[in-house]
Amino acid sequence: MALQKLEKIIVKGVKETMKTECENQIARSCREEYSKRLDQAPYKPKGMVLGTVPRILALSNGTGNIRDAICWAWVEEDGRVLENGKFTDLRLGNSEKLIPDGRDIAAFVKLVERRKPDVIAVSGFSVETRKLYKDLQDIIEERNLRGASFEDDDGREVSAKLEVIIVNDEVARLYHTSERSFVDYPGLAPTTKYCVALAKYLQDPMKETSYPKRSY
Repeated sequence: MALQKLEKIIVKGVKETMKTECENQIARSCREEYSKRLDQAPYKPKGMVLGTVPRILALSNGTGNIRDAICWAWVEEDGRVLENGKFTDLRLGNSEKLIPDGRDIAAFVKLVERRKPDVIAVSGFSVETRKLYKDLQDIIEERNLRGASFEDDDGREVSAKLEVIIVNDEVARLYHTSERSFVDYPGLAPTTKYCVALAKYLQDPMKETSYPKRSY
């Protein structure tokens, strides 16, 4: 009789111990993962001192559906969204095969030359994001698109070829359909607001990640 009662007590104790240990392990994993998200430095523009906030042109093709437009947003160093729009075709052509350039390439090139971004941010919800990333790299290489000029170590004014970065979009996914996004940018499409969140994350990952989640 005593052994039967002890067995029940031991089983209950083992279950409670296992439950506590599992909860601690999950909490530890969550804390470590969240710390990784916070421990991200803002993008440093080439030739600028550490702490300089970049000016960013962010683009996304959303779900990658052929009918979806490529939305973009221009975000200044102070976080203001001064310009936004849409592209539909950014594929380079092939002169040998008599394939013309995409109809929006000229507009994209003009935008980059006019705004002179420090970096181009890209992300999306499907594998089509990789194709957009590659298309933008091809355009930059083909048209020799460069960012804002800066002084090198010898005091000469130079410029570097634009860099395209695929941005971690965890915060952008939460933000673009949130109540906060409708308050911040009531006139923008969800994918454009997603682009804005990508740019702001690249400017200050800690600030965007640690923003109170109740607004999302």
